[in-house]
Amino acid sequence: MIRLLVLGILTACPLFAATYYVSPDGSDNNDGSLNAPWASPAWATRQMAGGDELILLPGTYVLRVFDTDILSPPSGSEDKYTLIHGSKKGDAVLAGADNLYAMIDLSGKHHLEIYDLELTHHNEAYARDGINGTAAPCSDIILRNLHIHHLDEFGINLRDVQNMLVDSCNIHHCGFGAAGGPQAGEGGGWINAQFEHSQLSWSGHYYQNGDTDNPYSRPDGFGIEPGPGPIRFINCTLEHNVGDGLDSKSDTTIVQNCVIANNRTDGLKLWGSYGRIENTLIYGRGDGDSTPTPWSAVVIDTQSPNAAFEFVHCTIDDALGHNYCMWAQYDHPDVPIDLNMVNTIVSSRGPSSSMFLGDSVQFTLRYSLFWMPENDILLQHGNTSYDQTMLTGIGEQVLVADPHFLLPAWGTDGDYHLSPSSAAIDAGLETGLSVDLEGQSRSLGSAPDMGAYENTQPINVQARQRSNRLRNRSVICYPNPANPETMIHFFIPTTTNVELMIYDIRGRRVRTLVRGTKIGGDHVVRWDGTDFTDRKCPTGFYIANLHTTSAVKCVRISLVR
Repeated sequence: MIRLLVLGILTACPLFAATYYVSPDGSDNNDGSLNAPWASPAWATRQMAGGDELILLPGTYVLRVFDTDILSPPSGSEDKYTLIHGSKKGDAVLAGADNLYAMIDLSGKHHLEIYDLELTHHNEAYARDGINGTAAPCSDIILRNLHIHHLDEFGINLRDVQNMLVDSCNIHHCGFGAAGGPQAGEGGGWINAQFEHSQLSWSGHYYQNGDTDNPYSRPDGFGIEPGPGPIRFINCTLEHNVGDGLDSKSDTTIVQNCVIANNRTDGLKLWGSYGRIENTLIYGRGDGDSTPTPWSAVVIDTQSPNAAFEFVHCTIDDALGHNYCMWAQYDHPDVPIDLNMVNTIVSSRGPSSSMFLGDSVQFTLRYSLFWMPENDILLQHGNTSYDQTMLTGIGEQVLVADPHFLLPAWGTDGDYHLSPSSAAIDAGLETGLSVDLEGQSRSLGSAPDMGAYENTQPINVQARQRSNRLRNRSVICYPNPANPETMIHFFIPTTTNVELMIYDIRGRRVRTLVRGTKIGGDHVVRWDGTDFTDRKCPTGFYIANLHTTSAVKCVRISLVR
């Protein structure tokens, strides 16, 4: 019995885990050492044992052949994860081609950590998923510092996953969506998954496989089918997705210190039995398109009786109008739920855009501000309509007033800090949230401010407008259109690694303008409209991509000659 136990421990926790290397200049006939690396990352993963480490040396690895070129690492153990990573962040690129269905397959894999890699397509070739795990459940997965972009289908596509951390990953311009599980789970769905400091954006803006129109009607930044959860989002940005920003059917969804902005359809959509949203900014439904739609900034639609949802220190703004700015239980008015909003600002600046709550919604509004200047009715609760006078008496310290945002926006980056004249300043209730969306202390005044941001006083409003516009946008090009020269201004809050790259509209890298460490503050870089060989780029649209340790921001440049 003792001998069997020892053998079991040795099997689960290898004492002599190996480290292997691959290089674009290597050979699969080598021994996989640093001095004699293999050439194929996929072949290398099949030589590994659980708990081994694979390091991809700098270069581009083109993956073409189904199964043969797909990385399929062995599972590690609780005490010894299998590791796959680049030697330095961004230097190793997995580039899919020939309609390859995925570059990394995590189906049936457990105890893995993958980091410091770029996953994209090769030239103009079709490439579907970056990371796929739909064939069998996976668990105990860590994904860090991954840059996944310009793929025809999903950045991360998982069906059943338990215990996963996605940290500091930038996932953008994926045709079907940045991350999620579009198929209903058969092994429990998503259980205990967390996204931190990650970007899930621009889904649906890139698709080239087959027809020019994307057949996937609503590519989300994040979207999953029902599961127990919890799913947590901490310090994430979900913006400019053709579908929803965040669409979660998980029973428990927690969103903290996030920006959900300028998504074409719903901003935030919750279907489960519990949701808590705090220090979060939601705005820009419609992404600048003035066509009236049935979508809303916030949607709650659950069939779980007695589900509960909390919004604490949130800012919700809608400019499009012609639909409810927020609704709950519109389709299921007989299913009772609880809704609690405290220290939250709801602003609806378009026509016919009040807030709707079904008859079965038991709601509590406290220390919150509402602003709907084009609406006589601000809240519709079943058959009961609340105008401005009725709403101010509906709960403790409910205000109806202009929040005086510094720069409300629609389709572009806005600045939702409060100007000194805002009635929301020092008007909130102490809730235990010690910092705001930016990590700034909420103990600056006599009481916390309503909304996602705490105001700093005294301030120079014009300087604050410029500073925060840059801080939110991160990258601005002027002049734009460029003819052919433009100056690219970008802001980084602290010293960090920075890459500033120019892509064409098909996702091909045209030029790298900055690569290295930059101190915090404002920076300006000139682009003269040429590619990496100094040839003139043709007239058309280009993307300036600012990639830092904690975020990625993109802005479109129109080049005219």
